[in-house]
Amino acid sequence: MTSSQQRIYFLGITTAGSAVRKVFPAWMELLGVDATLEPLDIPGGAPAPPYREFLTTLLGDDRCLGAVITAHKTAVFRHAGDLLGGIEPLARHFEEVSVLFHGADGLTGTVIEQDSIATTLERMGGGTPIVRPDADIVVFGAGGTAISLIACLTSPTWEHQPRVLHLVDLSAERLQHAREIATRAARPLVVQTHHTTGDGSLSDVGRLPPGTLIVNATGLGKDRPGAPFALPAPWPQRAHAWDLNYRGELLMLDAARQAPAELGVTAHDGWHLFVNGWAESLVRIIGREISAAELEEMDVVASRVRGT
Repeated sequence: MTSSQQRIYFLGITTAGSAVRKVFPAWMELLGVDATLEPLDIPGGAPAPPYREFLTTLLGDDRCLGAVITAHKTAVFRHAGDLLGGIEPLARHFEEVSVLFHGADGLTGTVIEQDSIATTLERMGGGTPIVRPDADIVVFGAGGTAISLIACLTSPTWEHQPRVLHLVDLSAERLQHAREIATRAARPLVVQTHHTTGDGSLSDVGRLPPGTLIVNATGLGKDRPGAPFALPAPWPQRAHAWDLNYRGELLMLDAARQAPAELGVTAHDGWHLFVNGWAESLVRIIGREISAAELEEMDVVASRVRGT
């Protein structure tokens, strides 16, 4: 690191395995930014002190450009949000922060996942809406990414909503929080919550409508071994199985790929969400838009390091 280089922090649970550590220098060169990546890990479910220490570190670093927060969006808001100079209205509404940048009020928290999820869903559909009013969405894990998906689906700019949004989680508190956000939105969703003990949960997934989108937002397969529901399992006709992870033992996607061909199940990993999410985050941190051509090149550059 040179004396003039700035720092962009990256807070997660297992950042050592993230592809961003390999691709970040090339992305910075592409975008003309002289900055290094500073990864930091906090275990899932940690108490308040590590989050407050994290923000104290950033506030004391005059070379800090900002930060990207992956697995701790809600925890940073709840445990350390008072240390920020500002929190944008949408982040305050959803009670989470995923990006920190320097705004008029100092270090400021915001959320960008609703935009990166929208871009990713459009790309996954390949021109055909992947969210349909005659099909459901099942999200295993009612944490920050589920909240961001709700933000996307209830946005005035998003066209299609599902018949029902099913939320499955071990925590009754997280389920209640997500339900409240989904049902009090200007375009509310029909929500069913499923409180599980982790022993198979929503075992009737195969009886859901054709075209149902099944999402693993638990971290299982990446941060911890396992799958969000008992496998093997039946699949709805023409289901889309989407694991928000792109690395690790993605058992749900393996099972989806092994489903009978006549079911027409499609498996999607989290690669495009990874690239789109970082691009949206960097827009806020570096203070300029990223062009469509630059985004395409970011994807190309990242693909070169995938699996290396």
